[in-house]
Amino acid sequence: MLKLRSVAFGLALAASVLALSMADSFAAGTSTKKSTAADGPAEAYAMGNDLVKDGKFKDAIPHFEKAAKLDPQNADAFNMLAYSQRRSGQLDAAFENYEKALALDPDHKGAHEYVGEAYLMTGNLEKAEEHLGKLRKLCPSGCNESRMLMKSVQRYKESGKAAALDSTSTTW
Repeated sequence: MLKLRSVAFGLALAASVLALSMADSFAAGTSTKKSTAADGPAEAYAMGNDLVKDGKFKDAIPHFEKAAKLDPQNADAFNMLAYSQRRSGQLDAAFENYEKALALDPDHKGAHEYVGEAYLMTGNLEKAEEHLGKLRKLCPSGCNESRMLMKSVQRYKESGKAAALDSTSTTW
């Protein structure tokens, strides 16, 4: 029985010490949580991608902005930021960020596809076809980005220049 009381007293003492140390941390304005990879560009990018997969483009924007700010040489971050902006109707900002992505990586197939689709949204078939031409040079045997932009261009031509963005579509 005495041994059981000693164990109980030890557990109570340990719990008190832990509670006091946590109270000191909170009083000092700090957290007991350690900094994690969630603070980095890769985690911000991953969080943005998860939101894009769920169709939450506007919610993804701050995550891609953070990823691009923390890693300003990451063409993928600027491309996905622009994609999310485009899908949220922020075309001016999207064009700026597609431009940044392509300045960092002129051969970025995803950025060429997506900016081409953005040009279709503005009725600029010539610029969309220019990016389609670049994709054809980047992947002469064909690639998904080239095929997707080609389908969007064909659909645009078939529907006429007054076609609007289908908000549920992943293309223009």
